[in-house]
Amino acid sequence: MYWYLIKGFLLIYKIGINFDNSVIFSVILITNYSITTGGYGFLFYLPVIALLYRNNENFLLSIIVLMISAGILDFIQVYTYHGYVQSIYLSGEKSLVDLSLTLGSVVRPFINLIALIFFIENFKKS
Repeated sequence: MYWYLIKGFLLIYKIGINFDNSVIFSVILITNYSITTGGYGFLFYLPVIALLYRNNENFLLSIIVLMISAGILDFIQVYTYHGYVQSIYLSGEKSLVDLSLTLGSVVRPFINLIALIFFIENFKKS
């Protein structure tokens, strides 16, 4: 995984990069090398959707970003834990919360890595 990061930085240093591609690379970099695996990663991908729409070369990358940001994978539950009791601070009550692990949380890091690979390959071609 770090090999693609080094490869991306070397390509940017060698070839140069325009503003649109630098924003796309930055968002993919942030989502790959941070702990944002949940639905909040969608907020990072919001500006990228418009840039990918404007750039016709990144069709597969556009599909991947839409799949990440649509949240469809977050509706499929892989594991559910019943019986977690959470204490509510202000009222002093206890509330029963059902926790679930979704397919999006499991698959999203791999999809982010694939997005990074597609971006680097498209960047090398252009």
